[in-house]
Amino acid sequence: MKKILMLAVMLIASISAFSQSFRESVYLKNGSVIKGDIVELLPDSLVKIEVADGSVYAFDYKEIERIIRDSKDAVASKNVDTHDSISDFSLKKGSRLFASAELMFGEMPGARFSATYGAQLNNKFFLGGGTGFCIAADWYSDHYSIPVFADLRVDFLEKKISPFMELRAGVDIAIKGASGFYGDLSFGCRLKRFSVSAGVESLKGLDYDFPYYNAGRRERVYYGNFDESAEPYGYRAFNFVTRFSFEF
Repeated sequence: MKKILMLAVMLIASISAFSQSFRESVYLKNGSVIKGDIVELLPDSLVKIEVADGSVYAFDYKEIERIIRDSKDAVASKNVDTHDSISDFSLKKGSRLFASAELMFGEMPGARFSATYGAQLNNKFFLGGGTGFCIAADWYSDHYSIPVFADLRVDFLEKKISPFMELRAGVDIAIKGASGFYGDLSFGCRLKRFSVSAGVESLKGLDYDFPYYNAGRRERVYYGNFDESAEPYGYRAFNFVTRFSFEF
């Protein structure tokens, strides 16, 4: 009888230990961490988790940063991704905000700071618009401008680390210098909320403030000799761009 009782106690203890050895940790976007057993999971909708005291908490999918499986053998420290758990790698529908800083090298070197806001259409495509401030230099003067642009971004993988492509097109409104078209094509890599990319950009426009006295030779005006028949100076500048972005 004692042996049977002992075996029963050992069996109950082993089942309890196994049930506690693997549990999920739900990491919320507000910084909270809930540990327990997931009792219901509706992809893209709802997650219910039961904690140690028997209470059940329900969370909207958008509130969750990630879910990982814990174990007493510190498996959680490796951020093991389970097939039936929600990961933070997949982009979901909703709004996204990027803050970017970039360096330009080429025919109009300088720096640009921008903010882009828009909608994640699905797990790959983002479409939005942005603006910013540019400090650069062309071949004869400083250039200060406010770019306004549409932004298309494509993330290729549903992973924590994913390559992506970004395309910008709009207008560069000059505070000092010449206004004109602004276009940019870049490729980069995203690591969760941080990304770095490199690409090329084109700035094209007409400089109505650049004076000449000979339209054919396009020479600068000296001593007030201005020829009103001269056409505005058309320019096109190409730059290589390195961009660093963070998503809020």
